Amino acid sequence: MGTLLFRVSEHESSSLPSRPAPLSPDIWILTLSARNERDLALRMADLHRWAQDQGRDVSLDALGRTLNAGRKHHAARRCWIVESVDEWLRQLAQRQDAAPPRESLDGRWTPAEAIAALAAADKPQDRRLALEALRACYLDGADIDWSQIHQGCEPIGDLPSYPFAKTSFWVRRSEARQGQPLGGAAGAFWDRDVSSLGRQGFAKRIGRADAFGYGVQGTPLLHAASHIGLAMAALRALGADDASLRLQRCAWAQHLVLDQPQELAVWLQGDQAEADFEIALLHDGGSDVLMQGEIRLRQRAEPPARLPIASLAGDSACVSKDGVFAVLADAGIEYDEACRYVARAVFSGDAAFAEIAPPPAASTGQVLLAALQTLECWIARESSHPSMVSRIGSMTLSGRLGDARYVRARRLSGAADRHRAGFEITLVDADGLVCAAIEDIGVFAVEADGGDAEPVMALTHYEPRPAKRRLPHPAFPGGVLLFDNDERLAEAMRAADPQAEVIVVLPGAAFARTNAASYRIDPAQGADYRRLFDALRRDGLFPAALVHRWASDEFSPLGAAMAAQLDKGVKSLFWLGKTLLQEKRPHPARLLFWYRSRSGTAQPLSASAAGLLKSLAQESPQLTARVVDDRRSDDDVGAAARMLADELDHWEDGDAEVRHDDSGRFGKTCRRLPAAAGRKIALRPRGVYLISGGLGGLGRLFAEYFAGQGPVTLVLTGRSALSAERERELAGLAAGGSRLVYMPCDIADADSVKTLIARIRAEHGPINGVLHAAGVLRDGWLADKRVEDFDAVLAPKVAGTVHLDSATRQDPLDFFIMFSSIVGVAGHAGQSDYAAANAFQLEFAELRNAQCATSERSGATRAIAWSYWRDGGMRMSGQDASLVRSRWGLTPLATEAGRALFDQALGQDAPAVVAACGDPAHITSMLSESFHIHS
Repeated sequence: MGTLLFRVSEHESSSLPSRPAPLSPDIWILTLSARNERDLALRMADLHRWAQDQGRDVSLDALGRTLNAGRKHHAARRCWIVESVDEWLRQLAQRQDAAPPRESLDGRWTPAEAIAALAAADKPQDRRLALEALRACYLDGADIDWSQIHQGCEPIGDLPSYPFAKTSFWVRRSEARQGQPLGGAAGAFWDRDVSSLGRQGFAKRIGRADAFGYGVQGTPLLHAASHIGLAMAALRALGADDASLRLQRCAWAQHLVLDQPQELAVWLQGDQAEADFEIALLHDGGSDVLMQGEIRLRQRAEPPARLPIASLAGDSACVSKDGVFAVLADAGIEYDEACRYVARAVFSGDAAFAEIAPPPAASTGQVLLAALQTLECWIARESSHPSMVSRIGSMTLSGRLGDARYVRARRLSGAADRHRAGFEITLVDADGLVCAAIEDIGVFAVEADGGDAEPVMALTHYEPRPAKRRLPHPAFPGGVLLFDNDERLAEAMRAADPQAEVIVVLPGAAFARTNAASYRIDPAQGADYRRLFDALRRDGLFPAALVHRWASDEFSPLGAAMAAQLDKGVKSLFWLGKTLLQEKRPHPARLLFWYRSRSGTAQPLSASAAGLLKSLAQESPQLTARVVDDRRSDDDVGAAARMLADELDHWEDGDAEVRHDDSGRFGKTCRRLPAAAGRKIALRPRGVYLISGGLGGLGRLFAEYFAGQGPVTLVLTGRSALSAERERELAGLAAGGSRLVYMPCDIADADSVKTLIARIRAEHGPINGVLHAAGVLRDGWLADKRVEDFDAVLAPKVAGTVHLDSATRQDPLDFFIMFSSIVGVAGHAGQSDYAAANAFQLEFAELRNAQCATSERSGATRAIAWSYWRDGGMRMSGQDASLVRSRWGLTPLATEAGRALFDQALGQDAPAVVAACGDPAHITSMLSESFHIHS
């Protein structure tokens, strides 16, 4: 939630300053936002009461700074332009349940234009016009830099702004209290307050003794229960009541190694109904996110349910406490003696039941630890491997967690694979009354490090996957939200299934409802997606399937055409995904991205959706997704309707990537290629080779490799200017008579690339090969990702690839090689944009390879989807490397092994390959699983 008030000066200069002058109290603009309309109405009522009681004489500068500076603005928004607090109070009282009308303006102003006009205005009517434009931008969902206008001052302490604060939301640093070790009794144990204007935060320095003495295979770690305990401790510091809380969508980005004391922070930011929390490791360079989640404030606690329990006394299958922790120790899981809370347990194939003995006045972390120890032991007995928590879908508390005495753990149906296991846990007291329910617990098995790591090369390909018709009536149960370019398919679906509820969304200039079952939205405006789902919710519509068919154009390398395809393709999925992650749905959603290829050729922009959707599905347990490459139906909407019905009918046991052509239906999968020695790359003597991203880790490794095959001329390029230190580094890479030249260039800019290629030809001659190794990372969950970051990640791998290919199409190339990532194949939570960008390169290799066959291009085309390298590239954090091996079977790729895989890739007859290092069986299994839908 955010609110802003600022004032317009009566004496501003008519010149345009770089920053607007302070604003006087003649006219004000106020904003307010929340996640949805219900929460917004509550916020308006709270602020109205506060302003009536104590806000009439408040400093409006302080009010604006407190509620707006650094605050996240949500989809449901209000905005008023007033001349006094009293006027605002009157409007607030009159409009609590209705959005204010939006005045139309001549033309469409951007926020920057509105702020500039406000700064230049010297007449009241001009200032009001600028404020009206700014209000229109805000209500349209724009992100506005209010700091350009808003004055700074001290925040207001008692303003209602956070659902868990009983007194002041803002906890002053002087009030931060020293506390108890993590895992001790509930209370104030924080070392310091790290709150900012955007969020409340607490920090504490902890070591292994503070976190249950937990370790896996000799590595001291922070347990998942400790993370939850930290989050709950922060909430209690703000006055939260356990009985009213529900934690959900808890996901671990990495598990912290506690080989030395570390300072952690818990940050919270939310509105009246729910809040986001984040746990991060603090260090001099900033912070690294460890875990994120959401907290919902329940309006009332439900009466506790009862779970039948049976005594463990005399049960011959009962495992003693010593037996439980002996199993854990054998699997490599360690706990301090004082933190072993399972008293005895019974295990079966489908469930585990245990009696626990947490200490008196146990904390949330201690009770949750006992439950997870039960689960860890159950898994270790079955697999002999330790397991670690990767997600918790939801955790509902009753306020009586300290009374818990028994644990029941059960495996979720369909989760037999130990690498993708899912479980639920119920904690009950001595009478069987439920104290907490923990659902959708995801774990991964930690496999022992050993000497079995080896280079792995794999190839993705399509296999026949005919759909066996088993379609019951109706064909489209649950309703379909269809994003299409016309209504013909919707009409065919209704004709095939008269009971089908099909809502059509057409691309247009702005949001509009055209009839009861049809909308128009601007594909490039994120706010329109929010308006669409708000409108559907008001009608009580939550379609079970979302089908996206806007991507119907053939791939074009031209800038304007590419931008339009991005807006109606993967960038539209960016906005749709953000909205779905913020949506409160009564049931899971199925998202099908369907693109057409009339020419039967690769469509790299559309195919990039697979990387984004796989990442999105990993971020949300409520979403599954599929990509369909349609090379068959063309304009036959009847055939398209049958195809769609078959895809939805085979959803749960189907493929994540599907292709339809004249030969039938095919599913994408992966197979490992046999190990083979490749021939070292053959470079032309005195040849000229271009390496983009040449100052990066992989760029420099391969510059050195190519130079050793010399004598050649290597032109390295990047966005940065060449420093004296880097110049010395590059000079040291030259070998065998080779020359290394650096030329700065932004490869995402077409004109810059044309200038670069022309300069290389003029100074060194025709280009003989291109190695495209440039890339950008802007990791973050899609729900919180900025579109600017999304664009920045796509730019070098999408636009950069196209520009380099187009500019060198007349050169006598021996090869055109793209360094992609395994993330483009498998997806990765927090890297939806990076996954999409790398998936684009893998499909672009297919397209360019086909163009080479028709002499439109020259040179061997390869896209290599690398796993992470030990000495170069975008590497994982050191503390997470061993856990990446455990989850995906990957180990850091050594330089020599990576170069050998590079040579092997060039020797293959496939344009796109996966190159990794680690446990071959585990890697192959992980890649194969990434091509299947998992509920």
